[in-house]
Amino acid sequence: MPDNIGEKKKEMFKPQEFNDNQFYKIKDFSDLEKSETTEIYQNNKQKNFEINNVKQNELRNQFSTPVASLDSMEREKYFNIEGILEEDLNDIYVKLSPQDQLKFKRKGEETAITIFRMVYYKTKVKIKKIINLIRKWLKLIPGINKYFLEQEVKIKTDKIAAIAIKEGKKIEF
Repeated sequence: MPDNIGEKKKEMFKPQEFNDNQFYKIKDFSDLEKSETTEIYQNNKQKNFEINNVKQNELRNQFSTPVASLDSMEREKYFNIEGILEEDLNDIYVKLSPQDQLKFKRKGEETAITIFRMVYYKTKVKIKKIINLIRKWLKLIPGINKYFLEQEVKIKTDKIAAIAIKEGKKIEF
């Protein structure tokens, strides 16, 4: 019995043989000229650039549809809310990376449409929800000062609450 177990262990740890098809062959780039490697790099860079442009266009189209369905009066009200949200943030937005800019813009549009629906389509406007939406959106800014964040949230919420009161909505905290 002990011999049997020892043989099984030997079989388990025996090196297996592989054929060439099981491994990727590593190409030696030392025989390529510098121009060929540069050309390969440029082609890959161009493909990545084209893919990123397609993805950005898809995202833009995906989030521009809710606004497009609004009539002119509602669209004006929506852009008023959006204007309040983007107020005083232009300098910060310009300093963001393109990917962060896209994320920030997308989330800002989502926040604006949600607040628009709360202010114009509901009878009660819940200020706490507006505060949370704006805070969550502004937290996307990398390295934002928490005091600046709270100050901006307060200012923007006050302006939106003023619009809701002007529309004759009930304010709930």
